Amino acid sequence: MAWGDPVVAVIHGPNLNRLGEREVEHYGSQSLAEIEHMLMKLGNSLGVRIESFQSNHEGAIVDHIGTLSKRKEVIGVVINPGGLAHTSVVLRDAIAALPIPCIEVHLSHLARRESFRQRSLTAPACVGVITGLGPDVYGLGVRAILGYRARHATASNRLEDFSDHRFPNRRGKGDMTEKDLEFLRKLMAMLSEFNIAELRLEKAGERIVIRRSFGASQDLASLPASPPVHPSVSPSPPAVQDEADIVVVTSPFVGTFYRAPAPGAPPFVEVGSEVRPGQVLCIIEAMKLMNEIESEVSGTVMEILVENGKPVEYGQPLFRIRKSG
Repeated sequence: MAWGDPVVAVIHGPNLNRLGEREVEHYGSQSLAEIEHMLMKLGNSLGVRIESFQSNHEGAIVDHIGTLSKRKEVIGVVINPGGLAHTSVVLRDAIAALPIPCIEVHLSHLARRESFRQRSLTAPACVGVITGLGPDVYGLGVRAILGYRARHATASNRLEDFSDHRFPNRRGKGDMTEKDLEFLRKLMAMLSEFNIAELRLEKAGERIVIRRSFGASQDLASLPASPPVHPSVSPSPPAVQDEADIVVVTSPFVGTFYRAPAPGAPPFVEVGSEVRPGQVLCIIEAMKLMNEIESEVSGTVMEILVENGKPVEYGQPLFRIRKSG
């Protein structure tokens, strides 16, 4: 393959440099070099260039993912995070920030391994997980990236049908109209139809993000048959001045207040957290939609005014933020 061809990046996590000599009963007898040679041949046959990276250091992997996110020729990532899958929040966050699809793979069948290996923090940030098929998981991951992108391209073309639709109004009083809800239902149906994880629709500076998510961590011993759909609509909710340098963030919906993306996950923010415009502060569940509430200012969270899981009314204060600068 030549430079400039589309690239699928393959990342091997800690201890995978010792494949073929370490716990062969779980990970097989093939070396990492042999697997990479197999992937290179597969890439040539599929018309993509395979780039492999291995590190035993969490920070190095996070930095590498950040570099990949800036390269336009990289169309997807296949990652075997190794033991970091079960422990690393920062790796999960790095994967979630990727603008391209990522497939998580594991050589061994994690659902048949020790209980601590049956929970992956990184899996929910990926569009899919392949586990238990030995070295074949890498090739299947590469093919899955190509298939996912083809389906996403088809769905993106379909989005042109919605180009003239008015975005749901989050700044008006009361709930969204039935027409707004029907619009969102059609977008959500496309996720299932094309079996993709996320759709983004932007118009006139506003955007709608419809995503499927397993939540904060994935129990690989009991994968749900169909992940829930969590749409979020931007821009962020109205903010009103309380004092000269204090902004009060209020709820744009009647719904339920959640401080974290899923049960057991770290909260989006704490008292004392520094925030910036566009940063997610919480989720309001309203009309079976999960709505990310974003900050409109840079500053420090001074007070969180609602307990997690409690109902909120339209216009109810949620946070007090002291503006910086």
